[in-house]
Amino acid sequence: MYLMSVMLKMLCMCIQHTCMRIHTYD
Repeated sequence: MYLMSVMLKMLCMCIQHTCMRIHTYD
């Protein structure tokens, strides 16, 4: 369960980072 939450957190950060990059390119 803990591992899942950690992976979810990392995934969320990854998505945020990608979104920021996309917005920067725009």
